[in-house]
Amino acid sequence: GGTDFSGVIAKIAQAKPAMIINTLNGDSNVAFFKQLQAAGIDTKAMPIMSFSIGKQEAQGMGAGLVEGSYAAWNYFQSLPGKAKSKFIAAYKAKFGKDAAITDPMIHSYLDVYAWKAAVEKAKSFDPDAVRKAAATLGGFDTPMGKVSFAANQRLVQKAYIGKLKADGQFEIIADSRKDIAPEPYDALAFPGKTCRL
Repeated sequence: GGTDFSGVIAKIAQAKPAMIINTLNGDSNVAFFKQLQAAGIDTKAMPIMSFSIGKQEAQGMGAGLVEGSYAAWNYFQSLPGKAKSKFIAAYKAKFGKDAAITDPMIHSYLDVYAWKAAVEKAKSFDPDAVRKAAATLGGFDTPMGKVSFAANQRLVQKAYIGKLKADGQFEIIADSRKDIAPEPYDALAFPGKTCRL
């Protein structure tokens, strides 16, 4: 929800880093990128790697403002694949040809169906039974392709880096090549402690 980045941008202008690492979320990105431009910082000369920006934010800012910036996600609408293409076509048919699908959106959709599959496997709505069942689902089809859960009930999936093009889509420039086993934040940030879901 932050909208004033003048102090941070002044520090960026002074430091002249090779790249900006951006962990802002949602609409805060719009204010940040617009203020960078107003400060004369060219994102092509000083690229930005964002961890929470998608096509919708790019559309809101005007893709030209963020063109050449990078983002890291597990899903980009520009990824190839039959399941993805079919899902995108159905989504655009319902919400309009310019409708964009982002990583959080695809995961929200996937989560509902993963929960349904786990409930059916557990034959129960009991949260503990559903969690145990989720970890044993194996690979199941989604608009992202096949995904599965680790024993800790987190998704095992690939990571991608995309470079934003002028049309607002991301060109995939790198990927993890294989699925990454999830390491929950609590285990990394608080060694020896666990968060019971």
